[in-house]
Amino acid sequence: MHKKLKSASRQKDLETKHTRKKLVVSESISTNSQKVVFSFENFGEKSHGLDCDSEEFKNLIRHLKTLSKMSWQQVQESDRHKLGSEEINVSEIRENVPTSKDKVLSFRYSGMKPFIGERKNQVLDIYYIDPAFDLYDHD
Repeated sequence: MHKKLKSASRQKDLETKHTRKKLVVSESISTNSQKVVFSFENFGEKSHGLDCDSEEFKNLIRHLKTLSKMSWQQVQESDRHKLGSEEINVSEIRENVPTSKDKVLSFRYSGMKPFIGERKNQVLDIYYIDPAFDLYDHD
């Protein structure tokens, strides 16, 4: 029985070491060449103007689909008012933003209507959609 316990403990140590090693490796790899993936885990219930018409909603979905076929590198090289993005100071946003960072990304869809989120490696965690343009001041 002592051997089984020792073996189980050794297996756990190996798994822990393997997991730590795996984490370090994944943190050192750039995600710029990877495709954009979306999350709505932290999507704000107070997203502004969500009563948009169905055509506007279709345009948003089409835009997300287009972005999902792009790498982060391609997004970074795109115009900020087309398929690219721009940084917005969190302090300028009129709603609570669930991040510890000072800036988030603003993307445009259906003309110039913004949605904001935070890039977390390959994933864009979308916080708010703002078709009414009242989430922050637009220059």
